[in-house]
Amino acid sequence: MNTALGRKKDLTDGAGGLVLEQILDDISISQIKPIVDPMEQVEMLFGDGSDLVGGKFVTFAKIAKNGFRHRFVPREDITEDLLRAYSGKEDIYLGMQPSYTRSRRSEHISQLRCLYVDLDHYNIGRDFYDVWTDLHENYFGKSIPVPNAINSTGRGTLLIYLIEPEKSFRRDIWSPVMDYLIRTCMPLGADTSCNDISRVFRLVGSKNSKSGNTVQMFKLHDQRYDLRDLKKTLVPRASKPRVIRGRQSSPDLRTVPEGLREHCKSMQSYNIRRVEDFRKISEIRKGELDGSRHYLLFLTRLHTLLGTNGDDNRALEYMEQLNDSFVHPKDMRQVERETRTAIDSYNRFVKVGPAGLYTYSPERLVKDFALSLEDQQQMKVIFGPEEGTRRHSARKSKWRRANGVKPAKIHQEQLAAEKKANIEALRKAIAENPDLSNVKLGAVLGWSEYKVRTLKKLL
Repeated sequence: MNTALGRKKDLTDGAGGLVLEQILDDISISQIKPIVDPMEQVEMLFGDGSDLVGGKFVTFAKIAKNGFRHRFVPREDITEDLLRAYSGKEDIYLGMQPSYTRSRRSEHISQLRCLYVDLDHYNIGRDFYDVWTDLHENYFGKSIPVPNAINSTGRGTLLIYLIEPEKSFRRDIWSPVMDYLIRTCMPLGADTSCNDISRVFRLVGSKNSKSGNTVQMFKLHDQRYDLRDLKKTLVPRASKPRVIRGRQSSPDLRTVPEGLREHCKSMQSYNIRRVEDFRKISEIRKGELDGSRHYLLFLTRLHTLLGTNGDDNRALEYMEQLNDSFVHPKDMRQVERETRTAIDSYNRFVKVGPAGLYTYSPERLVKDFALSLEDQQQMKVIFGPEEGTRRHSARKSKWRRANGVKPAKIHQEQLAAEKKANIEALRKAIAENPDLSNVKLGAVLGWSEYKVRTLKKLL
């Protein structure tokens, strides 16, 4: 049994390792007293500040109209009085790693002190206690280690793993472990975007404005993990994507971890839709793309590889179909040689992830191929912000009609007709009872005095 998983074993091989048998077998979340004191969270993450090498600034953040409003406080200046001002307030966040300057940029992080997994289980219709039971029975000590703390954040759950402090440049170790933890927890609603070292999460004792709940922390143990041991133990468990060498068939999607399959399918579908848009561009231009043929063929090969798990046979087939649509087709042997950089780019993507892939945003492609708004309306995924807004409005309008919400014009006409009828009713009531006050007129008509007074001004 591997000790890094903490399954009825010591977390470390050295002296003082913490035995987790009691945590795994005996303790339920109902037996652990919830913590709402933010100072306990700060002390758990940053200690007393004596071992914060290179920088001692702790990030606090609050949601404002234009994003986050940040405050950077040296660890030694964080007092009970300072945190008392945050306790009970809505939407207060805390950075999980210290920085060496008053900045939240990832390049300014000074130390790596923890790992974290944000479970947005409200998106899949599960509550905190349901997810806790699932974690306790099916995950802790089996596929992931036991976290040091679990935060109930109002509508989600945050798993926190304390690690022996590492220099911030050791993200080459930190990131693979984070990716593994997030992939493993995806069936529980893990947020795949919460994998950067400068991430902030809700402060214990603050309130979630969306649910009205107070953020609580449940501490399980205090033993810190060794990041290198975690990588050695956990990362090889993740299935490795295949690196293509020239042409090969697409691997079975069953080799992808179960929690990632739907995500992979959606990304593959997106890339294939891009390839279809490239064909549409050639169709719109009637094959007259002499200045963009190489660019379009390269993109077709790259996105076909991304959309088919490296099936270069299909990529060459799609390129040949596109090349044949040009007014002046290129020699396919030359095309195959000139676009082999797409294979190199795909191989880098397989080895190191998105960081190894130069991406082409839809906005850039719109500009590169000079697509008008009319052209963009024929595209599936290549369009700019203006067309995106139009499509969003159309989807929203369709949803509103399907759910019985009337168009704004009809709704306004109904309000105007209702207002006119009320004015006529008031005029009639006044004619029949000229001496009644506004209060008594309201009693006759079943209205408030304010409504009578407001409508009188329109007579």
